[in-house]
Order: sequence, then C-alpha cells, then structure tokens
Amino acid sequence: MKLNQLRTFIAVVESKSIHRGASALGISQPAVSMTLRDLEEIFGGPLLVRKTKGVEVTALGALLHQRGRAILADLDRINEEMASLQNRRGGMVSIAVSSAIVFTVLPYALRQFREKMPSVQVRITEISGRDALIDGLAGGKFDFATILTAPYFFPLPDDIERLAEVDLPLIVGARAPHPLVHAKSLSELIDAEWLIPFEGSDSVELSLKNDFSRFGLKVPARPVHCDNVATALEIFGKMDFIGVFTKKFADIQFERYNLVQIKIRETLPVLQAGMFQRQQYIQTEAAEYFIECFRANM
Repeated sequence: MKLNQLRTFIAVVESKSIHRGASALGISQPAVSMTLRDLEEIFGGPLLVRKTKGVEVTALGALLHQRGRAILADLDRINEEMASLQNRRGGMVSIAVSSAIVFTVLPYALRQFREKMPSVQVRITEISGRDALIDGLAGGKFDFATILTAPYFFPLPDDIERLAEVDLPLIVGARAPHPLVHAKSLSELIDAEWLIPFEGSDSVELSLKNDFSRFGLKVPARPVHCDNVATALEIFGKMDFIGVFTKKFADIQFERYNLVQIKIRETLPVLQAGMFQRQQYIQTEAAEYFIECFRANM
C-alpha cells in the first residue's frame, strides 16, 4: 500500500463520498475509484459500501481508516520535529483535555510549557467520554489526553496507555450569597436546587446516589446537568444553585467566581482523572515536556 492510496481512502471516508473525496484531493473520480479497488484487493475485502447518497465504511474499512489516520499523523509529526531540529520552526503539540482540566491543571501546565518552549504551536481540544478519547488517540488526532474518567472507561484497548492518574475529591459549593452556605449536613441541602457541572454527569450522579444513600438520603430531585464548566459558572453566578465541584477546582477558581464551599460533615465521593497516550507512541521532545508539565501540576 502506498501513502497516496491511504490519503485517498481517508479523504473518501471523511467526506463520505467518492466525488467529494476526489474534489478535495484535486484528482478525477475514476482515479479514486481505481485506488479504492486496488486497496480492497490488497486487504482482501470491501472497505466501503457504495450508496445512493455516498459511501459507508465497513468494519475492515473502519480499521484501515483509524490506523491510516494514525500513520499520517505520525508522518506529520516527523516532519514537524525534523523542521524543529533544523530551527526552521518550533513544531506543534496537539492535546485533548476535559473541561474540569481546562479550569484547573491546563493553565499552569501551559504556562510552564510556554516558558521553556515558546515557539512550539499548541493545539488544544476539549473532549469528554471514552469514545472521544479512544478515537482521538488511536487516530493520531492528539499526542496525549488528560481527562476525567469513570468506571465505564476501563478496560481500554491495548493500544491506549495510561500515563498517570489522580484522585479528585468532591466538595459542595454555591455562590457566597446563597442562603444555605452555612449548612452543616446534606440533609439541609436535599430540597435545594442543584446543578452538576461535569461532563459524564451520569457517573457523577451515580456516585452521589450511592453516597447519599449511605446517609439515608436520596439524591436531589431533577438536578440540572451542565457538561460545560464555563456555562455552569455563569449559572452559579446568577442563581442560587448548590453544586458539586472537585476540591482542586474550588481551591483555584472559587474566589474568582465568588463561590464558597459549604462545609458539610459528610464526605462526598472521589472522581478520577487520567493522562493517556497511544501505546508505544514515540512522543516528540515538545510533547514529552508538555506531559512532564501536566504531571507536575496534576
């Protein structure tokens, strides 16, 4: 298989059309069709299903697409790093983070990284969930990812490696003028309005349900779920909601947003965050250092 064949196949898959793939590459549609036939002969089976409105990928084609994207991404990184060594440009690092990491670890890790490698271009993508993590790493979109995890994340595929993990204790908080900020127990908060500012909030709610039940309580009825922390903070700033936050977030951001911890006697569950990369992936010097910066600030 040749690289131009792989690029052609990926263009067709991602445009969902032979015609659009050919247009994106600037080549003829018959040439694309011939390339696809050659690839199907090489791999011994259909890679795409032709339909009236385009194409759909088969299981065989999905595997080629995922691995192929990773191969092309690795080639791009080779070019970046070689150019960096020749002092033509600084190279690039592409990372993925969850919103909870954006408001805690990321600013400090990024500042440390930029102090040493100011010429390196940084691309940051916010993601959540197991599928986005696997797709982004296995497909070569990201050099590494640092995100909140949940029990359903594991086990991960063999080609995804966990580099680090950290526990994130949870606390209860609200804006400073909230009438219940001096409450001492969950039982005093149970009838209040709640907002859960985490992606993957189903897992958080399950943890809360288990924890509340230990104290003979039910979880708050109909809590508002918000998977974007910036949006949640706007709501907390203007409405009297009770929220669940990581202790790390509270330490760093509460004063800025006029939020305070409600110091209840009960202990809430612990969330986990992890840092991941593709297994046996050779990181660039810049990416290796950025990983060190994340480790130092987690």
